[in-house]
Amino acid sequence: MDIDFAMREKRLQKEQQRRKGAALRRTRQRAQERTEAKAAQQEIEEALKKREEERIIEKERMEKQLERQLLEGGGIVWTVDLRIVEAEGEDDKVLLPQSALEALSAKGALAADAALAFRLQRLRDAEELPEHITHCGVREFTAEEGTIGLPIKVRRSLLHATQPSLLRRDSDAMEWENAAEDGPASAVGDDANIVLDDAAEVIGETIRVRFVKL
Repeated sequence: MDIDFAMREKRLQKEQQRRKGAALRRTRQRAQERTEAKAAQQEIEEALKKREEERIIEKERMEKQLERQLLEGGGIVWTVDLRIVEAEGEDDKVLLPQSALEALSAKGALAADAALAFRLQRLRDAEELPEHITHCGVREFTAEEGTIGLPIKVRRSLLHATQPSLLRRDSDAMEWENAAEDGPASAVGDDANIVLDDAAEVIGETIRVRFVKL
């Protein structure tokens, strides 16, 4: 009887220890879950706070941008992204599509006596490049929809290429130096220099066009 009682007592102690161990593990597991939940909640709150801060910054940026556009356009805001195509001419007047004329007319931009002027800006991944800006007038509203025709002078301004690349004809061999492989060249006279279209690389790019008031 004493032996049986001792064995039962031993088994009871083991069971109690097992239960205590299980309860301790459960307590630790719950504490860990609470810690992880708190950390996850804190991470979510920080992400929301950061998103809200970014939203406020973006809102302020957009408000400043709109304010600047209103100032530049004399109260008229008209901005569009257009693809560059080549246009003939040596001046700084571009070709815009008919839809641009209609939009500008609807906004009252044609009511003033001043000539229409525009700000052109190159883009990278839809973001404006502040170092590639120029201004121009408009010659006609005959460009294909979605495009803007830029003469070489305006394209050079976007590239900040102020000096043309030159090719000189070899009068003995009657051949042109292959100083550049891209861009069309046009000759004037037998022994004249020819000017390459050194701004041809912007053709096909999409630029941002914005109405500005002179």
